[in-house]
Amino acid sequence: YGAGTRNKVSARMVLDQLTRLRRFLEALFPERHLYLRSNGVVHGMVLTTGRQVAASAAVSVLGLWLIVATGIMRGEVAELQGRAAGSARNCWC
Repeated sequence: YGAGTRNKVSARMVLDQLTRLRRFLEALFPERHLYLRSNGVVHGMVLTTGRQVAASAAVSVLGLWLIVATGIMRGEVAELQGRAAGSARNCWC
């Protein structure tokens, strides 16, 4: 095998993996059609696989951010409480 063959095999493997990923996402998030009716007027909207994946990713990032931010805030509150308790013990009031 030469270096050129090795690169072609790697590129083919990457394409196969991307194809598998696309099929998995299409099975997990199939295209959906929403029909909204208001005052006798029907509006249609298509939720493509890509839109659903993007919305899911946005919600996941937001959730992760909320968890991390909450953890940071809890750590800071605990540290401030520890400092307050320590300074109260050293008070000669």
